[in-house]
Formats: sequence, C-alpha cells, structure tokens
Amino acid sequence: MTATFSLEVEVSRKAQSLPHYAIIPNIVAIGLGVNGTTYVDVWIGQSPRYRRTLKKWREEVWFVEFTAVQCTALNLFAGRSVQLHIALAESPMPLEFTSLLELDPVLRDRWEKVSPSVARLALEHIRQGKKAETRKRRAAELCERLIRCEIPEGKVTSG
Repeated sequence: MTATFSLEVEVSRKAQSLPHYAIIPNIVAIGLGVNGTTYVDVWIGQSPRYRRTLKKWREEVWFVEFTAVQCTALNLFAGRSVQLHIALAESPMPLEFTSLLELDPVLRDRWEKVSPSVARLALEHIRQGKKAETRKRRAAELCERLIRCEIPEGKVTSG
C-alpha cells in the first residue's frame, strides 16, 4: 500500500490558454519517494481518482495540472481552495512487458537495475497505448533499449 497525503491547496492558473494546477510542497514529493516527474493519483473528497503527473517546477516546489474536463467535474477554478489527496499511481506491470521479461533473464536483470522513477515512466508509456499492437511494440522497444543499455534519465518515448 502506497502512502497517501492530504493537503489544502489553492487551484491556480497563469493564463486562459494554460491548464489549472495546484502547487505541491517538496515535503509531499519526498514522502512519496520521488525525485523526478512521476505519475500520481489525485482526488478530492469522494471524487474518482485521476491519474496525473507530478512535476518539479523549481527548487522545493512541485505541481499537478488538471484537465478542463477534471476542472468541470470537480468544480475547480483559479482561487478555489480544496483538500487534495495524492498518492503514487498504482502501476501493475503491463502483460506485454512481463511476458518479454519472463523469456530473458539478462533482460530481467537489467530491468531490475532501472530506477523506480524511470521504470514507472517506461511502464506508463507502454500502458497508455490504446491498441494491443501499440503496447506490444512499445514493450519490444523498451526491451531493445534495455539490451543496448539506452534507458534515458527521463521520460521514455518512442522516436
């Protein structure tokens, strides 16, 4: 079970063309065990959980953005204070990737050495594929990058 933090935040927005966001203090990121962009679940009260990215903005400050759909559903607007709950997103390993890891002990060993934050981003990239063939292709690409020792320090994307 992952740690959940509850905090009072004020919803902000820099400009009409930009999304709404909430500032998350560094102490929450430390408590979640993250040091770079990572996926989190956020919710307010009894609302559904929304998968969002927690991103570092500047020293000691992180933020989470909200989509227009989420703002409408949650009645979020700039200046509104809300009790926000935040936890690391549940991230079971995609079957498309686990099936490849089971076939190759060297690949599995290299995967175990990948940092947790990079691993979460890589798995999320696979998981976000809408079609099975997209997820399979992304899993195969990740395996190739592991074999060549090319796992990047940040977001894992194709191309």
